[in-house]
Amino acid sequence: MFKKIFSAILFFVLTSSSFAGENYPKFVLLPNINTQYIMHTNASEAVSIENQAIELVKKTLHLNSASPYKTVRISLQYNAKHQVDALIVYLLSTKIKSFDLVRINLNTDFSVASVIKDYHLQAADFMQTPAYAQKRTPACPDPRVQFVIGNNFDGDESVENEVQKVFQLAKDRGYNPILMDVNNPNGPQPTIEAYENWMSCPNVKGFYNESHGWEQGILLSDGDFSYQLIDRDLLNQLSQKVTLFDSCETFHDPLLSSMMDVNKGNAQQYIAGIISLPFGPSERTASCFWALAFNGQELNRAMLNDCSVKNDLEIDGFGINGNGDNHLTTASN
Repeated sequence: MFKKIFSAILFFVLTSSSFAGENYPKFVLLPNINTQYIMHTNASEAVSIENQAIELVKKTLHLNSASPYKTVRISLQYNAKHQVDALIVYLLSTKIKSFDLVRINLNTDFSVASVIKDYHLQAADFMQTPAYAQKRTPACPDPRVQFVIGNNFDGDESVENEVQKVFQLAKDRGYNPILMDVNNPNGPQPTIEAYENWMSCPNVKGFYNESHGWEQGILLSDGDFSYQLIDRDLLNQLSQKVTLFDSCETFHDPLLSSMMDVNKGNAQQYIAGIISLPFGPSERTASCFWALAFNGQELNRAMLNDCSVKNDLEIDGFGINGNGDNHLTTASN
């Protein structure tokens, strides 16, 4: 119990925010099965390790208030002896819905051995995350819900405004929506487990995500939601859903194939970023898309491009494809 309470407090301290007066970048430690183990046996040691990691990342990558990053996420990588031997650093952009990835390899005394810029995540990196190390079967939290929104952008007023607009539209159209929002710490949160659970719901018609992303997946409040989870846990779970990921580069393989393959996600319609999507125009375009979808308009590239032009986003910034009906199913159907 202490472990859970302390981790929640630490996560809140590192990530709490408001819409104004921020000091960026903020530093967030991602969940790790080894950190959980150490927290259970020696909480003070775990805190010391995480503090060391933050200071080492600041110093090594020369991060300060002038850096072009809103948030810095740090994934501790442990060896078989439960010793940290690397830090994987996610540098989340303030301008586009993407990130830079750096791996800092460590010596046994927690000093820097080497730095790998433009790092690409490996299978072993995922396996220290609870969602990947501990397989579970998704369970629908509430079969009455028909529209799901996840907002992972804390403190971004433009995104929050559009998310709230879509949420209200879904309510007005009778979809009984749920909003997972990092800006509402007392409400449902956009975690990996929550995304899997809601995507498994048979009555969900639409799923709308706002987050940073890349070709393998999207970044949620507690880590990577990658194509591997679609392949493992969500086979054919998207066949009756219109899914929009307002995230950079998410309309590319391997994520695209996992979402679209009839033997994998088998999406009814999948809409996602082809390019590096900028804050502002992209969420307004996504909001425009849902407004038209709620009104029964056909979901196609021409409709997306029209929304893009109206909201100053590059044409073909989003891609769309699907294996099912190109209309959003009406509520209660």
